[in-house]
Amino acid sequence: GYHAATDGATQCRWCPAGTYADSIGASGCLPCPTGMGTAEVASVRSAQCACVEGSYLHGAAQSCSGCPEGMMCPFGSSVVSPMGQGSGKRPVAKLGFMTLPANELKAFKCFLDSHCPGGPPGTCAPFRDTSAVACGECQADAYDDDGKCWPCEDSSSYTIPVVVIFLLAVSFVSLAAFFSDREMI
Repeated sequence: GYHAATDGATQCRWCPAGTYADSIGASGCLPCPTGMGTAEVASVRSAQCACVEGSYLHGAAQSCSGCPEGMMCPFGSSVVSPMGQGSGKRPVAKLGFMTLPANELKAFKCFLDSHCPGGPPGTCAPFRDTSAVACGECQADAYDDDGKCWPCEDSSSYTIPVVVIFLLAVSFVSLAAFFSDREMI
């Protein structure tokens, strides 16, 4: 991470961002490959080079490509390792877009931005179907009201009060019938 700026220098300088020095007493800093940079100054290994913001690392060529439309690629984004593995950052959908886990680099534009908050594959607004392209449908247990999905009410929460009211009504009718029959005798 440090280099001697001139021959015979008594102090070393750190390597600027986008470069590294991999040996003690280096006479200069080595640049990161094209399209890559470092997160900090004074980097000591080429492995600290990563794709700059707006691009991502992919494929066996280990090269950076521009971030797909509708997506954000923070510094160090990569899709080389399988989803859920590694500690690297991955490209994510912007607000108003969504991706599906099966193809995390194909962003779909949503009909309404409110349907798609952006983020990792399969991210949709509450009660929207995360497997539907562009979060275009409500989940099976939800309904659409003016572009917003709401959960369907659980009818089982009404079952007990309805049964109690029904039993009370039957009891009342039975008692009324019983007493009206007694008066006729």
